[in-house]
Order: sequence, then structure tokens, then C-alpha cells
Amino acid sequence: MKILHIASITDDPCSGTDVAVPQHVLAQQALAEVAFINVTNVAIPGVVTQLPYSGKAGLDGLAGMWALPDVVVFHGVYVVEYLALYPWFVEHGVPYIIVPHGCFSRVAQRKKRLKKLVANALLFNRFFRGATAVQYLSAGEQAASAYTLPGFIGTNGICMPSVYKTSFSENGLRLVFIGRCEVAIKGLDLLLQAVAQERALFAEKGVHLALYGPDVENGHAQLRDWIREWDLEDCVTLHGPITGKEKEAALLGADWYIQTSRTEGMPMSIIEALSYGVPCFVTEGTGLADTIAQAGAGLGCATTAEGIGRGLRKLVASSGQLPVFSKGARELAKKGFERQAVAAETVAAYAAYAQKSTKGL
Repeated sequence: MKILHIASITDDPCSGTDVAVPQHVLAQQALAEVAFINVTNVAIPGVVTQLPYSGKAGLDGLAGMWALPDVVVFHGVYVVEYLALYPWFVEHGVPYIIVPHGCFSRVAQRKKRLKKLVANALLFNRFFRGATAVQYLSAGEQAASAYTLPGFIGTNGICMPSVYKTSFSENGLRLVFIGRCEVAIKGLDLLLQAVAQERALFAEKGVHLALYGPDVENGHAQLRDWIREWDLEDCVTLHGPITGKEKEAALLGADWYIQTSRTEGMPMSIIEALSYGVPCFVTEGTGLADTIAQAGAGLGCATTAEGIGRGLRKLVASSGQLPVFSKGARELAKKGFERQAVAAETVAAYAAYAQKSTKGL
């Protein structure tokens, strides 16, 4: 089977989509003939067949057998270049699948709502509705979708690291968030509101929250203002982005990984934390709250400041269970998100759609 992935990424290690898309492509290379078009033309290491993209005609990179693949997978939604590509596949009966990476959620659709309503009506709705299916990264993402398009679950995967958590803090608790400091989507306003509500508990129990990530839409300035305004300097610190060994050290040094997003597709940062055996505390908006709680890999909570506050109190009270949560985290990552197992399931789903194709007619 020939699978053509198309994306618009820049190899940014702090972008979940930029990390996740190559993982899908690289894992599926072992199971099928796979090619990749990056409309930014940024080369992705390890991709066996990366075709060039021509902004002039859009289809110049579809050479030889890749002019009519068995299935096409578009990653992301609001990419103008896709509007020049998908009609070719429709015309030739090639099924295409959209992986929205969280962009179809009701919360995401409300962001810059007027602009999206206009863009959808004039440009993108035909692209959306022409898709054979939507590949949602989690059941939570599918349930939160503003669109009722046919779809299936094909999650992100990860390679299990050789190192993992073996010890926890003897005094206090270290909480870590690592991701884009996009305040509204990541729910960082809700998180700091909750910490402010529980400031006395944090001081009493020696709890510290470290936020790591690149600035998005002036998020750093807003977060610093709240930290000062709500007198959180002793229990919250804000840092720039970290990657590689520095990121690994931050995870291994944490007692809890925290993510309080209002909406997500399938956050790579949470899967990564689980793979290192770091207990996770997440909101329902991440799409993983129930999965993590049921697996004994951490705690989930409502996507509100009050719900996060209640969860933080439970988190502190659960300190004695950290080794148990850590074991559950590692097991969940291995059983639910191991990269090659995820790839095999996803490729099987693609094959089922390809068999229904009218390609070439």
C-alpha cells in the first residue's frame, strides 16, 4: 500500500504537531510504502521518501507512482496550500484522510471565531467534507469535535526511553509543565488561578510548579503578571523552552507532570511524560483524564479553576502513591502508545479506506 502524508511543519521541537507528524511517517515506513510532502519544504530527518513541494503548481512533487497513492493523509486543517492539492485526489478517486490535531474541537473553533467562520464558508468546508474520514488522535478529541464527519481513532505513538523515574522528592513536590505557553488553549490561566487558591497548601507542603515553554501570543508576559499579582513567586517559576537532555532531566526530576489544557488532540508531552514514568495530572480537556485515572497513572480533573484546585489538593494528599502512579504511567505508555503498535493499527485503518477507493476512475 502507498501512503502519502502531507503536512506543514517546521521541525520545531516545541510544537506537538511538528513532533508527532514525523513520528507517524517514520513508524509507518516499516509497514508500507510511505512518502511525505512538507509544504514548507523543510527536510525531516529519517524520512525515506520526501517529495518536493512546488508552490507554483502544487502537484509537481507528485512524481511517478505518487501521483496516485492508495491513500493521502493531510495533517492539520488551516493550510492554504492544501486547497490546491486535495481536488487532484478527489478527481482521481484517491481517498484522503484529515488529521486535525485538535483543530476541529469546539474550543479551537471558537478561537478567532469570526475569522474561522469566514474561512470555513469560503475555502475550507469543501475540503473538510470531501474527506473520506477524519483521523482523531483520541476518543476525547472525537467527542469534542464541532464536525460530525466520519472518523476513527489513530493516536500518536512514542518510543519508550531506556531511562525512567526511580525516585521522588523526599521534601515537597516538584510539578512541571512543558509545552507552548499558549495561555487559553493550554489552560495556564486556570492553572495559576487554582494555584493562587491553594497558595497556603503549596507553602505548607513545599510544592513548586515550574512552567517551561516558548512564548506564544505574549503568553509569558501575561503569566508573569499573574505570578506577581497573585503573589506566587515562591511557588511558581516561568522558564523558556527546553529540549533534548535538558527536557529529559526536567521530567526525571519531576514528581508530577501537569497539563491543564482546554482542548487537545493527543498531547505528545503527556505521552512523553508517561513513558518516563512521571505521574500525570491532567484536565478533561486534554482528552486523557479518564484514561490516566483508570490506568492508575495519575489523576484527572475538570477543566475549571475550581476543578484543578480540588485536583491539586488530591495530588498533594496522594504523595504516598507516587511509585504506584509511576509504574502505571510507564505501563500505560507501553501498552497504549508504543509507536510501532500504534502504526500497525493506523495502517490497517488506512488500508480499509483504500479498499473502498475508486482510484483511477
